[in-house]
Amino acid sequence: MPELPEVEAARSIIEEHCVGRLITGVEAQEDSKVFEGISAHELVKAFRGRRLIQTGRKGKQLWLVLDGQGPMPLMHFGMTGFIAVRDAAEGTVHLVAYENAPKDTAANWPPRFLKLLLHFGPSDSNAASTSCELAFCDARRFGRLKLVQENPAESEVVQKLGFDPLLEMPDLGAFKELIARKSRGAARLKPLLLDQEFCAGVGNWVADEVLWHARLHPEQPALALQPEHIEALHTALQQVVQTAVEAKADSSKYPRDWLFHVRWRKKVGSINGHTIDHITVGSRTSCYVPELQKVIGGVTVHKLKPTKGPKGKKRKQDNSQPDTQQAEDTGSTDAQQGNQHGNSAGSRKHRGHGAKKAASQEQTEAPSTAGKVDKAKPAQRHTAKQ
Repeated sequence: MPELPEVEAARSIIEEHCVGRLITGVEAQEDSKVFEGISAHELVKAFRGRRLIQTGRKGKQLWLVLDGQGPMPLMHFGMTGFIAVRDAAEGTVHLVAYENAPKDTAANWPPRFLKLLLHFGPSDSNAASTSCELAFCDARRFGRLKLVQENPAESEVVQKLGFDPLLEMPDLGAFKELIARKSRGAARLKPLLLDQEFCAGVGNWVADEVLWHARLHPEQPALALQPEHIEALHTALQQVVQTAVEAKADSSKYPRDWLFHVRWRKKVGSINGHTIDHITVGSRTSCYVPELQKVIGGVTVHKLKPTKGPKGKKRKQDNSQPDTQQAEDTGSTDAQQGNQHGNSAGSRKHRGHGAKKAASQEQTEAPSTAGKVDKAKPAQRHTAKQ
């Protein structure tokens, strides 16, 4: 799914091509799931005739600040959501080049799975500019767009988020204190990094990349970390996020020694001559390098194991992530459930249930939009133009 680097790249595209322009027309589909109960008519009314004056982001939350009276849009891309901006005169399309982004938007405009299309007039600051269009699309409909009455940065959703490693990375001392405060019981590093109330914007691939560069095991108990380990984690988190953002989330520009290039689909592979492996941590498939990422203090590693098929044949267990993606989005499931290492039968049963639910992880298993898509009849589009 789009993580901090991808969402920041999307924000930059909107900032560059749409800020300062007047919204002259709006097309919205009826979709109470993606739009959280907002009707197409309400969306048209909220956007039409207002000027986009600013964009904002924290973690995976992206918002637009519009002039005048009225609500502001706050959005989350979910698993397969994306935005694309098209120059009306040239037909040039700008979008984030992440793994599951569509590749044919220029030839097929508006893109498939369109949910919202904003028409912008020429830029006031550039008399030679032409109009442009911004499309918000989502194939699997786990993205969300809501309207908030206050400044989106002050909304409850954004205020509950932890620090953003690009915008407000704490210094090493504060980082140590945060880890100590969050590391109750047997808290493990991978679920801790995925806790959005601890660190906003880190998802599955960023967490794996950070742990690889810090040479720390995904199941490493946080309380067992020594000062040098915390410093390595602090440095890796900053460097991975900054590098990915500077590359505009284009994975072809990521350094060749990144785990990103070999982590997908649970395939056997290697990096720098070292074999990679996959384990389940907090119901999330995690990629790591056993030879270099060792547990400090000892812990049981939950490896992916084959299970028997319906006729007694062995088949690979699917330990991928549930479609809902609530673990990353709310920052509660991984932090509160995945961190429990109790030895009771109830704890083991809960973890087993979580693994069974994990049926279609978005990018760890397949970095593409291929997959089951809602087969409901096309939603009726409500269109309005000024």
